[in-house]
Amino acid sequence: KQYEVECESQPGSHDSWQDLGKPEDDGRPPWTIKEFMAPSLGEAMAKLIKPAGADENPDLEVAWIRALGKHGSVRMVEQILEAKGTVKLMAEEIFACAKRTTEGVAVTGAALNDKFAAGAGFDMVF
Repeated sequence: KQYEVECESQPGSHDSWQDLGKPEDDGRPPWTIKEFMAPSLGEAMAKLIKPAGADENPDLEVAWIRALGKHGSVRMVEQILEAKGTVKLMAEEIFACAKRTTEGVAVTGAALNDKFAAGAGFDMVF
């Protein structure tokens, strides 16, 4: 299979990449974007919605989330996220995660998993 990805840096052009097919079974689950980016994006999102004063009083976090669940709305969350420039911040974090995959050679999901497991000193668990 061949996939085309349009790059913003070169409007109208397409970079191509080949589906590498099924990686060798090394006993570990396959590398996924979700598992790779979840910690970074979760951390970024938590910082965006963390209530003022929570650093000094961590109980405020659970109280705020419970109040949101009881008295808030999707629209309220949208307004908070819009006010904090969430789309830009998430785009920056996603791009930073993507850039980390280019630091060194790793051509398969297994190789990426090995690369980041070696750097972090642990295996990614899916």
